[in-house]
Amino acid sequence: MRRLASLLLCLTLLLSLQAASALSWPEGTGEALRQYFDAVNARLQELGAMPVNSVFESYPTFAVLGVTDAGMAEVPEQVELTVYLQGGELHYLQLRVTDALDRFPAIAAACIMAASPEEITQKDALKQPTACLERVYKTPLNSFESVPDTLRGETVRTYYAYYPSQYPMQDPPVRCLQMTLVFPLPGYGGLNSVTPPPDGYTVNPYNGDGTSEWNDNRPIEDLRNMDDEYEPDLHLNITLSPTPEPDIDWNATPAP
Repeated sequence: MRRLASLLLCLTLLLSLQAASALSWPEGTGEALRQYFDAVNARLQELGAMPVNSVFESYPTFAVLGVTDAGMAEVPEQVELTVYLQGGELHYLQLRVTDALDRFPAIAAACIMAASPEEITQKDALKQPTACLERVYKTPLNSFESVPDTLRGETVRTYYAYYPSQYPMQDPPVRCLQMTLVFPLPGYGGLNSVTPPPDGYTVNPYNGDGTSEWNDNRPIEDLRNMDDEYEPDLHLNITLSPTPEPDIDWNATPAP
């Protein structure tokens, strides 16, 4: 009797997991997109992570999905994936994880493995996303970013970015860890080519050019209440002054 009860419980859990991972796609969604996220969810299940279970938007050129507490939610929560398509083919994907950054390595690795199924192991797929998370823990106030090249080639490429407070007006600040994955051209899908974040270069989100006076690891709160000598936006100050009039003797006789 106990064995039967245990079997029923396992079956119930399995069915609930399958139901949670089932995506309800709008009519007309391309097969490439469906198959890719089936593969992503299979990898997430192997990693013991929650599946991608919500489709927020789906159009011929892009789709927005997410991992939410309840399946097929209406708005994104802490995990959002935006996929861009060209001619029905997968072009590139952007994964954004906010605040719950511990979820980033598994989701990023699942996206990488689904795009390169025969060429990369679970261990290798987890390596770079985990390293990015560790870097965030080590210097949580320092942002980093590798600028993506979205031109498709023969391999899967990944680029990483971290923003401790991407939108300064948000209170409290929202952290974001991001991966951009560029899919290979049709017929390829070789070993994942990782573009690591630049070493030794950090940019505070309040200053776009990374000048030294803004990159001294001061807390975000200090940057919000800066002295007047530091302006919140970098810009040119142009002072206009009148041009002096020429010294002309208006009563003089004109020269012939």
